[in-house]
Amino acid sequence: MIKAIWELIKASISLGVEVTETAVILYGKALGRFAKWSIILALVLIPLPIIGTALHISWMNGMYVVIISLLCFLGLVVAFPIVMLTQLAFEKVTPIRKTALFLVGVLFWFLIVAVYFYLVPVWNSPAFIPLIFILFVIFSLGWIGFRIRINPKLVYGLVFIIFILMTVSFFVPKTRMALGTLLEIIDRNLSEIITSPSRPSQKPLLVPSRVEINSIEKLKNLHFFDPITGESKIWYSKGTNGRFELFDASGFHPQSREKLKPVTTKDEVAQIVKYFEAELTEGRPKPEINRRLLEFNSLVNRKVTTYPNKPNVAIVIESRKTESGVSPESTLYDLLRTDKVNMILNLFKEELFKSKDFFREIYDGNTELLKEADAMSKIDYLILGKLNYSLQKGSGIDRDLISCNINFSYKIINKNAEVIRSDNISVIGPGFSEDAALQRGLEMLSEKYSNRIFKTIL
Repeated sequence: MIKAIWELIKASISLGVEVTETAVILYGKALGRFAKWSIILALVLIPLPIIGTALHISWMNGMYVVIISLLCFLGLVVAFPIVMLTQLAFEKVTPIRKTALFLVGVLFWFLIVAVYFYLVPVWNSPAFIPLIFILFVIFSLGWIGFRIRINPKLVYGLVFIIFILMTVSFFVPKTRMALGTLLEIIDRNLSEIITSPSRPSQKPLLVPSRVEINSIEKLKNLHFFDPITGESKIWYSKGTNGRFELFDASGFHPQSREKLKPVTTKDEVAQIVKYFEAELTEGRPKPEINRRLLEFNSLVNRKVTTYPNKPNVAIVIESRKTESGVSPESTLYDLLRTDKVNMILNLFKEELFKSKDFFREIYDGNTELLKEADAMSKIDYLILGKLNYSLQKGSGIDRDLISCNINFSYKIINKNAEVIRSDNISVIGPGFSEDAALQRGLEMLSEKYSNRIFKTIL
């Protein structure tokens, strides 16, 4: 009897083990299939964030994040028994808990090293890299040896604050620039205090000055990095036309207001050197350009009124006067006035600007002078226009009617001395006198095409 009961117990245990083993195997296969199909789905949907990023379609990126989040959630639900057993083992089995904490600590310090090398340009001083690794090893060993633990609430708080600051600075460019400037001020003041703790420097902030490269010799002797610290000594701005401008301190470009970038890599040095070598070896008559530049700058009105909240647009129109002395360009200036832009009519000493061929030279496409001239620092856009007209008398019943055929061609030039729009407009104005026909033609030009003229600017 006892033997029979024992055999029954053994059979029950064996059956239980087999059932459990089968269930575990089936569960493992199901978990593997879920993981495989989740990875396949994530890979298949990769075009969503790629297209969304390329075309700035935010819902595609959001959809991909939602799908990946759901897959992660379902994965945790499916793996719930494993997660539960891992949690119990971590809490109840001391060696497992210590091993997990050790692995987390190693991963944490690897991430710290990665962030450090990303933020600090240590690659400019390779000799310091082994020392930095040694220091990180010492810090990590001390971290593990002293059983230092991170307070989760502190981590969450810091992550939340950083997230808010980064989001605000990204969507509000002025905030980003202000934060960048503030950090530069703090960094500079701290470095001065550390250098001389008993007597911190009271020097004002450095204003970036242009570094003029006017000879191959000066280019060869230009030091882009500090030979001791490896820090950048040259900052640069690169226009949309590929033109480099160099400065000796951090800050903002005086015309475009873009933040200057420090030279940090060998590739940047190579690009800048190549650009200036080409500039200096083109064989252009530098003294002549400098003379023309001085003459051009002498024609700029230094007291023009500009406004920060609307585009500042200088406009110069070339035309011939009528026989009665009427100036068509003056009339067109008045007709084109709009509250949407600040029109500047006196940026140049107009008659000299035209008589010395500056108008024709720039209109024909030679904008080199504008790249160096003081004029573009005062405005956002420059419009150069040519107004031509011809008068024709009627015949028959309309013999007293005069038609004025007006052709207005213009070019719009931005702060980088690039022609961003070139257009031609024609209208016919009727009138019973030459001046009346011209006046009506100019009114029609303004009424029909003023929005078209300012479309690129607005």
